[in-house]
Amino acid sequence: MKILIADDHYLIVKGMAELLAGLGPDVVCVEATTARQALERLDADIAMAVLDLTLPDASGVSIVEQVRARRPDLPVLVISAADDPALVRAALDAGARGYVQKARPPEVMLLAARTVLAGDMFVPSITLPHHVPPSAWPCCATAPRFCHRRAVASMAQLREMLTERQFEVARLLPEKLTNKEIGRRLDIDANTVKVHLASVFRALRVNGRGAAIAAIRGLED
Repeated sequence: MKILIADDHYLIVKGMAELLAGLGPDVVCVEATTARQALERLDADIAMAVLDLTLPDASGVSIVEQVRARRPDLPVLVISAADDPALVRAALDAGARGYVQKARPPEVMLLAARTVLAGDMFVPSITLPHHVPPSAWPCCATAPRFCHRRAVASMAQLREMLTERQFEVARLLPEKLTNKEIGRRLDIDANTVKVHLASVFRALRVNGRGAAIAAIRGLED
């Protein structure tokens, strides 16, 4: 399993690589210290990207957006020295599945990586009242300041977990439209629809379009 690590401090990259080796004997870490290197090394075998938001050639969450544009289904875990709820929400809106402070203990870092790789989200609980309903996120006993997601039960809950545009895409899924048809309805291009769909799939905890349609049809109004 290949994991991309991008941070502007080489020692942090090496430390994260050593830590993530604890995920299993087959872990291979691909290292980068700039956004350009990260994008050049983002091949189809990468299973997860661990990204810092202070890369010298990228501004804030733009590296998350660039990675997600190339690999819409790739799990992204943001590591940062900042504990700013607005920055956490911006990272999630850009497509990250997790956010964890660099100051957190190694066991929390590993838990975050495992959670994101499993298809769930891992975020500081301080952000939850502004991003998703607290009832949808059980506290994690191993890391009480962090939470990860339960399954979605209603359209109202799904709406709170997505951006407005992502929710508009989700609502059109049961009509079995193509990405181009959805794009024409919403006046966006098909590639943007693809990125939004990846966020919808994550929110619903499904792996494809058919499962997403079934999940949406089963949600309470």
